[in-house]
Parts: sequence; structure tokens; C-alpha cells
Amino acid sequence: MEEQKKLENILYRLQAQESCRNLIGKLCYLQATHESRKIIDLWSEREDTKLVVFGHIYNGAEGIKNYYLKDFGDREILNDSLKGQLILSEYDTEVIEVAENLKTAKASFLSQGHETFVDEQGCGRAVWSWNKIGADFIFENGIWKIWHIRWYALMRGAFGESFASNDINIGFSSDFKYCTDRVDEWKYTPESLYPENEPEIPQKYKSYGEE
Repeated sequence: MEEQKKLENILYRLQAQESCRNLIGKLCYLQATHESRKIIDLWSEREDTKLVVFGHIYNGAEGIKNYYLKDFGDREILNDSLKGQLILSEYDTEVIEVAENLKTAKASFLSQGHETFVDEQGCGRAVWSWNKIGADFIFENGIWKIWHIRWYALMRGAFGESFASNDINIGFSSDFKYCTDRVDEWKYTPESLYPENEPEIPQKYKSYGEE
């Protein structure tokens, strides 16, 4: 009986990891097509949900909606203004740890991609975009949901140019006007040291808040 419980626990953890991995994969695909209403469905509706996008903070279920529907944009709402945008990022190199109580999970990812947008002259402009992601997931009502996400801008650079000589803020598709707060982000300079724990690599833990 004890051995069966251990095997069941391993199975539940593997299933949880796969569910979390699929959530991030769906997020990647839906961001590319600006199907933001579907993205919102991937998130928990708890009031302690939190999204941090390159230093811009969105708190609670309402904050998540404000970012995806107003700042990032939904293809059914802002169709014309989204023309010419192509945002495609891959998420990989994941580390996912599921809590011992099987109620939450922590994860970190690397993300590399490209973003194309239309500048003030109406011309398409493309940038490389490399980021890091820290995420928390929560199991509620029998389904895994995204709980917290923080994107860290690692490097950005125009095609054909060195990222080291580019402003890391170039080419963002949003002006983040509906964010509720800001936090400073690390930026590359010839004098900077790559930071530790951005995001922190998940370690085994019992329950959220009880590491």
C-alpha cells in the first residue's frame, strides 16, 4: 500500500508538471495571435493573481484583464491597431517543481523570440527579444491555472544590430498605461553583472509560503 501511494504521488506530480507546461505553451501560441480572451481563461481569478511584464505590475483578476484586453490587446477588440504586429516567443529550458501537497507549482523558463511592430512612419520594424520567466501555478476546482507570472527582459536588439548597443525598451507593443505599479529591471551594460535569481530556480517545497 505504501509503495502504491508513492507511485500515485509520482504520477500526480508528473501530470501537474505536464499541465503547467501546457499552460505556458498555450500562452505562447495565444499571444502570437492576440487571442487575449482565451489567455485570460488560463489564469486563476483569485484576487492575489499577479502579472509583472518587464517591470510593469498588474494585480488581481481585474489587472490581468486590463493588461491583456487593453494594454496588450485582443484581436476582436483592437483589430486594426494590431495589424503589422507579430510577436512569437518560445518557452523552454523549464524547471518545474510541484509542491508536496500537490496544490501549487513553481516554474522558471527561458524565452527567445522576435517581435515585429509598425513604427510611426508606418514601416515594419523587427527586434529580437530574449526574456526569462518566473511563474507560479495553482490547482483550483480540479484544474491547473496560472497564478503569478513575471517576465524579465534579458536582451532586445534590432535585427542586424548588437543587443549590447540597443535600448532594452525598444519595440514594445504596449505602453503599459493600465499597470498599477513599477519595479526596476536589470539591464545589460558593459559594467553590469548578470543577476542571481531572476527568476529563482524552483526548489522542492512542501506548500506555497512554506519552503
